Amino acid sequence: MSPTVAAWCDELAASGLPASLDHNDLHFHNVLGGDDEPTRFYDWGDSVVAHPFAAMYVPLAFVRHTLGVDDDDPTLHRLRDAYLAEFRDLAPGVDLVTTLERACHVAKIARALTWERAVRTTRDDGSAVDAAWAAAPHETLVMVLQPSYLGDP
Repeated sequence: MSPTVAAWCDELAASGLPASLDHNDLHFHNVLGGDDEPTRFYDWGDSVVAHPFAAMYVPLAFVRHTLGVDDDDPTLHRLRDAYLAEFRDLAPGVDLVTTLERACHVAKIARALTWERAVRTTRDDGSAVDAAWAAAPHETLVMVLQPSYLGDP
């Protein structure tokens, strides 16, 4: 898939949006704060430099999985659109939804590499690797082949 992935990356580069820091594991377990406290994100160990829309892959996939919905669910659209609203002035003429979906496809590769590093490090430390973790790099990379930008629910 090298030519396909290269074309996807060329599309993202053409969007005109600069690379940014992507937490790469942002879900509610990695968010601190409450009603009277500022929101703080932690566990930046999986972070990568990526297209700014790649940052939505994990949160949207997490919500999709938690709710058991498909890509066309209105709740996902509201979350996606709220994020994209902040970029409308920065990328005029760019189809932001299409660009976000492309960025999420590419983000799956970063997630697969993160899983691979975690499994390798655990094994190198002499620790046992849970079977689900051991399979995660492959399962995540296979999701690149799926038509859904978020993978299976």
